[in-house]
Amino acid sequence: MAGPARVLVVEDDHGTREVIGEALKLLGYAVTEASSAAEATQRADFDLALLDIHLPDGSGLSVLKAWREKGLDAPVLIITADRAAAAVDKALVSLDAWDYLSKPFDLESLETSIREALARANERRSIEKRLAG
Repeated sequence: MAGPARVLVVEDDHGTREVIGEALKLLGYAVTEASSAAEATQRADFDLALLDIHLPDGSGLSVLKAWREKGLDAPVLIITADRAAAAVDKALVSLDAWDYLSKPFDLESLETSIREALARANERRSIEKRLAG
């Protein structure tokens, strides 16, 4: 991956989205933002997404499902204040989310989760490349 990793932040709360986005920019990531399911579903230009489950016009789970159906295999980290295990389990098991963070979370936890997910994605691409040729 050339240049900084592109992170899409999907969060309906403007303040939360802005804080996360600014923090990630300071860490060197190229950040884009979306505030709704409709807007997020149209995005495909990211290396990793932070995806809120509860969006004003639908579920983050439907966004993740749409991305996977389009063949997007980028890491997706669920961010949620909802402690309901069913929604998180569905995202992780059925829809291939990579991990989740419960709000509120600290910047160090976020940075660690992002670094680990991007490293795993790069390793996976490297293995797939070696197997293909």
